[in-house]
Formats: sequence, structure tokens, C-alpha cells
Amino acid sequence: MQNLRENRDLLLLGGGMITIIFICGCFTLIGLVLVMSNGDDKNVTNAQQPTPVILIATTQAPAITPTRLPSATPTTQSSSENNNGNTGPSASVVSGTLNLRTGPGVAYPIVQALSGGQTMKLTGRTSDNAWVQVQLSNNAIGWVSTSYIEANVTISSLPVASAPPLPPTTAPTATTAATPQISINPTIGYVGTPVTVSVTNFPANTQVEIHLGLGPNQYSSETLVSATTNGSGAVTMTFNMPAEWTRGAPITSAINILAATSNYSHSAIATFSWNPPLVRPTVFLSPEQGTVGTVVSVQLVGFPPNTDFGIHLGRSESNYDASAWVVGRTDLNGNVTTVITLPPNWQDGTPITTSDLYIVGATTDKKFVASRKLVYTYTVQTLE
Repeated sequence: MQNLRENRDLLLLGGGMITIIFICGCFTLIGLVLVMSNGDDKNVTNAQQPTPVILIATTQAPAITPTRLPSATPTTQSSSENNNGNTGPSASVVSGTLNLRTGPGVAYPIVQALSGGQTMKLTGRTSDNAWVQVQLSNNAIGWVSTSYIEANVTISSLPVASAPPLPPTTAPTATTAATPQISINPTIGYVGTPVTVSVTNFPANTQVEIHLGLGPNQYSSETLVSATTNGSGAVTMTFNMPAEWTRGAPITSAINILAATSNYSHSAIATFSWNPPLVRPTVFLSPEQGTVGTVVSVQLVGFPPNTDFGIHLGRSESNYDASAWVVGRTDLNGNVTTVITLPPNWQDGTPITTSDLYIVGATTDKKFVASRKLVYTYTVQTLE
């Protein structure tokens, strides 16, 4: 039993000594660490609370220099370099296409069209920041609108650039409708002459009327002939030249032929020269002899066309009754045929006692006169 106690005491004594040695070793190690890290004994008292960070620092590992990672956004350019490798302010086209112009405004000519995403160097701006002056990678210079670009700088930070002068502009030629045209054939004639009228440059599918007149704004309201233009605004019409105006007065001079739409919004005028035939009044009788009651056919030829006339009886061509026995009007050719019944007395009531009786044809104004002698057999009255 005594041996067991002695062995137990030895074990306890040995364990205690080991414990004391371990504790002393720990304190010794801590002291060495503090001395190495501070290098000065007077700072040892400040290291009352050792930390793992201090222990790591004592390893004196080499410092690690952090490396900047590249930007993750490829479309954003720094202010020092653009996509073309040129330093300075730049921009890219954000629209589908963008016109590069010679100056700041749509009035300037287009140099070329830029495609979406195309980049350019910014060299200037307008005072209102609406346009910027740019330089392309091929050194082409022009202006673009700031509404369709994305810049890497504030537009107002660019210097204001002088705009080039606007190019001279040519006033646009006013487009006017073609002037209505008229042509007539023939251009000279007289009563009854067939006249063909052709018009062009009138409104398409529109009625055109023909009127006659003496001059500007002096046209008859009567429509001689009318027709509808074709799809090209052209039409041809024909009429016979009348002998008189609608009011009944004879036509005696040149005539204006007016072609016009019904509302007179489009019109054209041509002149028709009036050329009466040569007037050589002549009288023909059938028969050329007679007595009281004989019916004589009187033909007037070569008188003015469409002219009033009278048939007179006389002792000579210049000495005839003032009043006509027969009145009428010549035709379009200046001719007419009528009849007269030979009377026994002159208009004043005295008997006709001459064998040479003149049948006189004369216009109402007595400007044209012709006569033919008729052998007249008169009856001598016997008084009882």
C-alpha cells in the first residue's frame, strides 16, 4: 500500500512540474514575439491584447498591389479616347441613319449618310447646342444634329464653331398650267365660210364653247358650237361663218373667235379676217319685155351678201321711183331672185308711157345699184 501511495505522489509531482514548464514556455514565447514586433522595450507594455492580425503581420509577407479591372460596359468610352482611337470628345449615331451636312441646318447640302453606331470626333457646336461639328475617321468634316447622337461629353462643353455661309439658293420655278391655245382654219373668209377651230391645253373632259366678238370683252352670248375636250384637254369643232350678229346687225369687219369654258375660267382667242367677195351688182330679167300685168322674174347677182335691197321702176338707172315696189334680202352669196308685176302707172299715179322701162335693183342705203332695161308696151288711153 505504501508503494502505491509513493507512486501516486510521484505522478502528481511529475504532472505538476510539466504543467509549470508548459506555462512558463507560453509566457516566454509571448515575450519573444512582442520584442520582435516592437523592437523597443518601452513599447512592450502597449501590447497587452495580442490579436491574430498582429501575428500575421509579423510574418512580413510581401505587399500585394491591387490591379484595376477593365470596364464591363464596352459602349461607354472614356473622355480621353473614342472608338476610333482618337483622343478627345466623341459621339456615336443612335438613330438608324443620320445625315452629315456641310453646315448646321437642313438648308445645308448633305455630305453623306451615317449609319447607326458610327462614331465621330466632336470638334465644335452651335450656340444653341442643336448641332455639332464632327470629324469622321476618314477626316471628312461636317455637321450633325445633336438629337440623334450620344456623346461622351456635355455638348455645351465644346467650343462654339462658326457656321459656313449658306449656299446660294435658286428660287423654285413656279409650276403653272399650260396656257390654253386656239387655232382656226382658214383664217380669212366671208359669210358661209366653213371654219375649223382646234383648241388645246384646256381642262380635260370639259365643255368648250365658241363665241364671236369684235374685241376684248365684246363677245356675243350666243354659242355657235360647243364640244367636250378629251383627256388631254383638246377638241376640234367646225361651224359656218354667219352673216350677222345675234342682234341682227351684219358682220362687216374682222372677227375675234373666242373659245372658252362655260364659266370663262379658261379661254383663247383667234382672229378671223373678213374678206367680202368682189361686189359687181348685176340685174337679170325674164322676160325682158312685157306690158301691164306681165310677171317678170328679177335676179340680183353680185350684191353684198345678206343685205337688204329693193326693186324700183325708173326711166333710167339714175331716175327711178324713191319707194321700192318689192323689198327683200340677198343671200350669203349676195344673190336673190324675186318677181314684179308690171304696173300701168308710176308711184305718183301718172301713166307709164315709155317703151324703155328700167328695172332697178338697189341696196337700202343706195350704195350698190344695178338696172336692166325692159321693153314695155303701154296702152294709150282714148278719151271719149
